[in-house]
Amino acid sequence: MGVTDADMDGLGDTLVDQLVTWSDTKAIAARVTEHLRAGADHVMLHILNEGSGAGPMDAARRLADLLR
Repeated sequence: MGVTDADMDGLGDTLVDQLVTWSDTKAIAARVTEHLRAGADHVMLHILNEGSGAGPMDAARRLADLLR
């Protein structure tokens, strides 16, 4: 994945950015698609929401629609 020992030791921004995607559903769907096109046969998502926005199930439905 291009992560260095220093990234692993210090939990650097590069490592976090490669493992965690946060943004709107379109950006997250694009990141999932990148992984699938690179050869992943599955991608695990753990959906969180912040504040009073739409809940995780709403976000999951929007992502599913975008990834069809």
